[in-house]
Amino acid sequence: MRLRFQADADFKNSVVLAVARRWPFIDIRSAQSVIPDALADQDVLAFAAGEGRVFLSHDVTTMPGHFVRLEEHESPGIILVRQDRSIRLIMDGIYLVRSQWTPEDLRNSMRWLPR
Repeated sequence: MRLRFQADADFKNSVVLAVARRWPFIDIRSAQSVIPDALADQDVLAFAAGEGRVFLSHDVTTMPGHFVRLEEHESPGIILVRQDRSIRLIMDGIYLVRSQWTPEDLRNSMRWLPR
């Protein structure tokens, strides 16, 4: 089984579109039309987990705390990305994660991309 990704509403949609265009085999989904507006962070994390998708977010301030509280439940994982990173750097990081890690590598873990 391969990693599948769910972007947070705050995640750069240009990254999602660029990844999907460059590597169509990567299953990455934007929040638009999937996650209702104003859904609480913990509910967004639970939604992504229910869909079996690794969560991508630029919310490096509050999302880690919400994820820690979610740890009592199973999660495909979360990847945090600082918003000031370039689109290219984020794209390459997602590609590397997808090609080098398994779902088991990320299960119930929080990782930072890129380092």
